Amino acid sequence: MPENKERYTPGAWKINGPYGSFKNSFRIVNSAEMTVSMAFSPDDARLIADAPAMFALLKEYLEQHTGLDGDFHCPCYQCKEARAIVVRVLGEE
Repeated sequence: MPENKERYTPGAWKINGPYGSFKNSFRIVNSAEMTVSMAFSPDDARLIADAPAMFALLKEYLEQHTGLDGDFHCPCYQCKEARAIVVRVLGEE
């Protein structure tokens, strides 16, 4: 699987908010304080903010467990679905 082509905003991301007149409005920002996403619940904000870390962990797991370099031999459903997610995120469909 090719290296990340930076098709997404690299993490780490953090939550700013709530802010403004909206008590349930949260900005998810990168290290340069640029807005990556918005969320309207604290649970959604935490999920979005942790997305880069979760993706990195998923990719690392697959690289160690199954070999993302094309030598994919784990037959389990979870590994196949996890690999499909990595491929989608990296834009390799």
